[in-house]
Amino acid sequence: MMTEDKEEITPVAKRQYKRGKERRQDILTAVVMLLSNPKSERFTTKEIAALCGVSEACLYRHFSSKAEVLMSLIGFCETSVMTMFSELDAVEGLTYTQRATAKVRALLEFAEKNPGLTRLMTGEALVFEEDRVQQYMTHVISKAETSVRQTLKLAVVNREIAADTNVARCAEVYVSFVTGRWLRFSQSGFTKRPTEGWSFAEALLSLTEL
Repeated sequence: MMTEDKEEITPVAKRQYKRGKERRQDILTAVVMLLSNPKSERFTTKEIAALCGVSEACLYRHFSSKAEVLMSLIGFCETSVMTMFSELDAVEGLTYTQRATAKVRALLEFAEKNPGLTRLMTGEALVFEEDRVQQYMTHVISKAETSVRQTLKLAVVNREIAADTNVARCAEVYVSFVTGRWLRFSQSGFTKRPTEGWSFAEALLSLTEL
């Protein structure tokens, strides 16, 4: 997973020539570092380039726009989340209700390990960005909710929860809990961990009594 390792993204004293893939990764990592500052509302391509130790012209050789940079990071979030969910779906010995809450926990842990990306996922860092960037992030959240809903449907089929359970509404509540925890994490300056008090939260989210 992509994390904010400050040693790797310290501005360089002079330009270093790297292959395209390496330079793209440097640019993405620099943006994550900028996002990890909870007081930073906006940043420019000039700031990104300076942090990487390259010119803006070099940055534009790898990304056509700031929007493309952000969409690449959102794509990383999407791939990471879907991979985690696929791995949870493959775990043996779990009930479907347990898988659903495990997916909630996975979303919280992903944010906790990637503070900068959390500000993307909450939409806070996208307020002034292009609509297509905001829409892509919304799509990723919706995709995660769909996965949780499908898991809960299987819980109904397997009679783990009542047949008349409104799984769509339950999945919506699950994801609302997640996004609320993400926002709290970001607005606290990354001091209030998303997974804090998980045992209590897991009990509240349990549907086994429905």
